[in-house]
Amino acid sequence: MNIKGIPKVRMQAKGLFHSGNVDAAQLLTDLADAYEYLAAEYGRVMELAGFSESREACEKDALAWLDPTNRPAVEEGGI
Repeated sequence: MNIKGIPKVRMQAKGLFHSGNVDAAQLLTDLADAYEYLAAEYGRVMELAGFSESREACEKDALAWLDPTNRPAVEEGGI
């Protein structure tokens, strides 16, 4: 799976690694791996639960959170 935005994070991690900041590079790589896994699992679970017609539609919803301009509106005030 290739999630938009994750390749940029991986490129940043390579740059950090080559500049000698190995710990930060590993942290970014782990973060990218975790987000890819979570987005895929979110799509699978939502499809199995019947909340979405397809895994791809759920992954698209999850990807909306990567770009702040595309994030769903959240109403203030809570419950």
